[in-house]
Amino acid sequence: MIRIRGIPEPDNATTEKTDAGVIKLADKLQISVTQSDINISHRVGTKRDQQSRDCLVTFVSNNAVSTHHLP
Repeated sequence: MIRIRGIPEPDNATTEKTDAGVIKLADKLQISVTQSDINISHRVGTKRDQQSRDCLVTFVSNNAVSTHHLP
């Protein structure tokens, strides 16, 4: 499981939109992540005005991101 900060949160956030944000970030980091690599993703914490909540992401397999070390 990883925790990601800074993915923009739309007003009508859904799991599908959170998955899409994770995939978009991975693409920017040149990491290959597909929808089938993600077991579950969701926002955590209390929603506040103009501030995106962190995302928790669990992958189907550790191999999905194990070759990439993020700071």
